[in-house]
Amino acid sequence: MLEISINMILDSLAAYHPEPLFSDTGELYFNGLRLYERGQKGLSRDNLYMCASGELTAEAIASGCCFLCIHKVSPARRKQLQDRRFVLLEDAEITLAEVFNTVQSLFTSLREWHQNMHISLIQNDDAQDLMDLSESAIGNPIVLVDLGFKLLAYTRHIKTDDEIYNALISRGYHTRPVVERLTKNRQVDSIKKASVIDIEFPLPQISRYQTMTKTFYTNGVPFAYLRMICSNHVPSKSLEERFLLFSESVELYLHKRYSVSSINKYMYEYVLVELIERKIEEDDIDERIQCVGLQRESEYQLLKILFEDEANISLNYVLEQLLGIFPEARPFIYGSYIVVLMNYESQYQKAEARKSSQFERLREFLDYHRAHCGMSTVFRSLPSVSDAYVQTTIAIEIGQTLQKKGVPVADTGNGRLFDYRDYYIYHLITACAGQVRLNSLCDGQLLAIRNQDRQKHTEYAKLLYTYLMNECRPTDTARILHMHRNNVIYHVERLSDQLGVDLGDPETRLRLLLSYKVMDLLSYDSL
Repeated sequence: MLEISINMILDSLAAYHPEPLFSDTGELYFNGLRLYERGQKGLSRDNLYMCASGELTAEAIASGCCFLCIHKVSPARRKQLQDRRFVLLEDAEITLAEVFNTVQSLFTSLREWHQNMHISLIQNDDAQDLMDLSESAIGNPIVLVDLGFKLLAYTRHIKTDDEIYNALISRGYHTRPVVERLTKNRQVDSIKKASVIDIEFPLPQISRYQTMTKTFYTNGVPFAYLRMICSNHVPSKSLEERFLLFSESVELYLHKRYSVSSINKYMYEYVLVELIERKIEEDDIDERIQCVGLQRESEYQLLKILFEDEANISLNYVLEQLLGIFPEARPFIYGSYIVVLMNYESQYQKAEARKSSQFERLREFLDYHRAHCGMSTVFRSLPSVSDAYVQTTIAIEIGQTLQKKGVPVADTGNGRLFDYRDYYIYHLITACAGQVRLNSLCDGQLLAIRNQDRQKHTEYAKLLYTYLMNECRPTDTARILHMHRNNVIYHVERLSDQLGVDLGDPETRLRLLLSYKVMDLLSYDSL
């Protein structure tokens, strides 16, 4: 059962100007509130007793229990009570029922708050739910921040004019200038060491209010901190105890949610997701990626893996298998997908052989789990990961679309591994589809030749495509199509005349090849 401190009780009775006649208020906690009657036996120090001053007996005074008494006492009785656990409310206008109800309301509200926090923990709610439950109980703005300076939760309905608090709320993380200010004033160092509640006086560079800070550790590793800005209520013993009560629930949440091995992984994933979603300002990127051990400039490639039977797949299970394939890449779950950031500036010997082996195992993984993987192009700057993610998505979407239409796609893992390099031209074409119809991007005469092939069961369009793809070399074209070289030259000349183009012109060849890509996307039979 939650014990209520005498400091919280005195705080709730502040309007009545309570006067404790003893000094050890930091050591008194109570399970219950009881009315005392003259001569009552079986008193317990676990309870706080209330009565009118005139009801006190010598036995009650000598019991060592704590009493909350109303109405004045004589100088002789006051001297007798001095340094004993008695609190006096000498306002002659108050009633015992009025004071009892005030204190009983405190017991009820604090216990409900404490119980609701435990229910929230049992239900696996997140830190924001704990924060929402605690707003009325504490009354000051509070933030929960990890040591990568990401905001985990905050008091959403409590306002303050504290500059750094409001900047953190609006951005979702501390900006680089703020981190530098915190570091310069040794705030980061003090945060990491605040294993007990640390009450700080205002610092003009940081906050003009006093603050309370509690840092949380997982196996000795500092992970997150809870900071209260005392802008609405100044620090007091009662406020500190409420803050401690709240921090105990937050600590249970963090220990339940995170392990020492998951801390770096969690912060790494968060920063990458923020980069993918373009939520980090350019000026803040370096500070954020340094927190998770990433380099801005390197040789990167992004993979995105999705599963056909998404409803019946355990992402955590398959993630463990991918960690075995790419142990240095730290794959992570993003929505209903798995994302892998590859770094090819490896220190391993025979890195190319290692890469080839990993992708061979990836192909087996994709086959076994009926999954598809999109590969971005290699990029040199980490902020480009957002573009790389788009590339992985486009590669899968267009690759699967072409497969359904029967269009041959690059052989990268039994049709399950889609490299954006094979599809970027299709991407360029589909980008135009919002303004014009796709068939308007295709050479009209080439469409006519394709239709003629379908009607007469000829393959002139295939012949021209093969010729163009082999850089207009008739010998190579003839070998691939099992034709005589002279026949290739004859038919190409006729097709050139029919199209009314000069195939010796590079721009013409490019336009025709793009037309073939357009026809792949249209509902035409493949070549």
